[in-house]
Parts: sequence; C-alpha cells; structure tokens
Amino acid sequence: MPFNKDQLRAIDAPADADILIAAGAGSGKTKTLAERVFHHVDNGDINPAELLILTFTNNAAHEMKERILQRFGSKDPNYARMLSSHVQSFDSFLAYLVRSNAAELGVSPDLTIIPQYQ
Repeated sequence: MPFNKDQLRAIDAPADADILIAAGAGSGKTKTLAERVFHHVDNGDINPAELLILTFTNNAAHEMKERILQRFGSKDPNYARMLSSHVQSFDSFLAYLVRSNAAELGVSPDLTIIPQYQ
C-alpha cells in the first residue's frame, strides 16, 4: 500500500525536525516511522549509532527494527550499523541505562527489574 500525503510529509521532513504521528491502530504509524528512519539513514542524514526510537512494547520495538532492517537488506552496510541502534521499549531502554551506569548508581549491573503488573 503506498504512502498517503501526510505520511510522505512525515517521511520527508528534515531529520532534525520534530514531528508527531498520531493515528489509530492499523493506520501505518510504524510503517511511516520505519520508512522515515530508512530514508534519513540511507541518505546519510542520521548515524544509526545516534538513533533512539522508543515504543511502549517490546513487540512494537522488534517490529520497528525488523521493518527498518528489511528495507536495507542484509548486504547493505547500514544493515549492520542498524543492528546496534537503540530501537527499544521505554522499559528496556531504562534498564539498559541503569545497567550501563550501575557503578555510578551504586547497583549491581546484573540487576533484574520486576514489572509492577506481575
């Protein structure tokens, strides 16, 4: 399915532009954001190592990263660079930050975060 006018505006907006994509389920938000990331990384506007894409669930983060990787294809040099980018849920990124700074925080780097809803 091709991108609509609003999706194309979001994809083509400058890499440093603040954009908001608010739409209902199944409307193409993930597809649009994945294409935006691909577009700007492919054009050299964004270094994958400097990316931080946060979502609410691990499934959404995985889907986003997979879509971006598929757009590059495994033979593209940006494919390997995207593997190390931060496309994560808020929870997993915060856990990464705590583990990465464990010594400064005075906690064990092997800590386990137990969700409140369990």
